[in-house]
Amino acid sequence: MAPAGDIRARRAERKRNEILQAGLKVFARKGFHAATMDDIALELEATKGFLYYHFRTKEELLQAALSDEALLDRVDAAFQEAARLSLPEGLRDIALRLFQLFLQERHLVRFLHVQALLSTQEAQVIYRTVLKRLYAAATRLVRRYQTTGEVRSEVDAEAVGRSMIDHATVHFIESEVFGADAAESARYVESLIDVLLRGIAAPAARRRAPRSRHANAPHVVPASARRR
Repeated sequence: MAPAGDIRARRAERKRNEILQAGLKVFARKGFHAATMDDIALELEATKGFLYYHFRTKEELLQAALSDEALLDRVDAAFQEAARLSLPEGLRDIALRLFQLFLQERHLVRFLHVQALLSTQEAQVIYRTVLKRLYAAATRLVRRYQTTGEVRSEVDAEAVGRSMIDHATVHFIESEVFGADAAESARYVESLIDVLLRGIAAPAARRRAPRSRHANAPHVVPASARRR
């Protein structure tokens, strides 16, 4: 049986995560500046005293949500898994993994997409703590493929990495807001990957690239996961 202290710690962590998710949901729906601690307490169906016990201000809550190392570590791990694959497989693998991560953190992604477009202090915090790390992970993946000769050496790895993240987040947001047919979404992702390969792949890597999966194929598990 787990010690009482461990049980209390896990319960407190669950409560804290519930607050963070509620805060992100409210921020995504109302915008950071319009949102209030009252709104977050209402979303939680909790008292303001309970909320203030954990976070004194909405700014403090936002910083805690954006500093979630567990999420960022999962992002880094996803790119590391993709880096073990060939260029075409790696691009498809990271597209699937990012979409799965975004689904798990949909309120955070929606909030990031809206707030990062604003010239505010919060947007700068978002860039420093989340987007910059996403861009860096994608850049490292491109550079890894440059070292293997699969991506041309003259390609701007930072620009390509940023483009990958931007396309992934925009496509996810569109799917969340407007809905997306699975087959249509698969065709869109395959088209983007095909364009990316044509633009950055070395000639030998393009010749080795497998044909795109059919858009109506059943759900596909990321390639690196299939190899375990």
